Amino acid sequence: MKFTIMGRQGFIGSHLAKYFAQINVPCFLPSLNDESIFQQELGHVIYCIGVRDFQKNPFAIVQI
Repeated sequence: MKFTIMGRQGFIGSHLAKYFAQINVPCFLPSLNDESIFQQELGHVIYCIGVRDFQKNPFAIVQI
C-alpha cells in the first residue's frame, strides 16, 4: 500500500511522514508545485495542506 502526503512540511503532514517512515510504509512526499504528481500512481492521498499563516489567522479556511 502506497500513500501520498500533500502538505508534508506542515504540522500534521510532517508527523504522518515520520510515522510512515518508522513503520516502513512507502510514501510519496511531493514538494509544493511538484508536477510529477500527474505522471505517477499516488496510491492513497492524504491531504494535509492548510493555511500558511495559521498562527496569525487560526480560523481561516482553505478555498479550493
